[in-house]
Amino acid sequence: MHDATTKRSAGGLRRGAFTLVELLAVMLILAVLLALIVSITPYVRNAAAVRKTKIGLKIVGSALDVYFDAKGKYPDEDDDIVQLMNILANHPKTRHIVGALPKDVWGGKDHALLDGWGMPVRYLWADGIGKKPVLISAGPDGGMVGTYSYQDNIRSDSI
Repeated sequence: MHDATTKRSAGGLRRGAFTLVELLAVMLILAVLLALIVSITPYVRNAAAVRKTKIGLKIVGSALDVYFDAKGKYPDEDDDIVQLMNILANHPKTRHIVGALPKDVWGGKDHALLDGWGMPVRYLWADGIGKKPVLISAGPDGGMVGTYSYQDNIRSDSI
């Protein structure tokens, strides 16, 4: 009686095994799949950082609008994101909104609002569309020479 791993050939019994060509073909397929996965990883990571940044900017933008409705003006802490976040965190009508931010986006009192790449977001209180405040992320390259200089900057007034 023969088990399932043996084959009968013309010359007698022969053990069934993979040939070198079959093993090389499988290794080639696995290498191609691995190369595809590794090549798309940076794009997926960057897309996640963009999405995380946009969500953070929308949340803080909503808190700014609630603050404006309550006070009749926007905070004027131009370019001081830590001070802005402290104002929003201490105001009774916006505390719960900024409190919903994940810890890696905003670490709490006396911390800056961070974008998806871990860089501080800029706050310009009268530089947005319609002279409204705008939050600006430097984007993946981290460069922000001016407020309109780089195409990869993410602005709260263009989300």
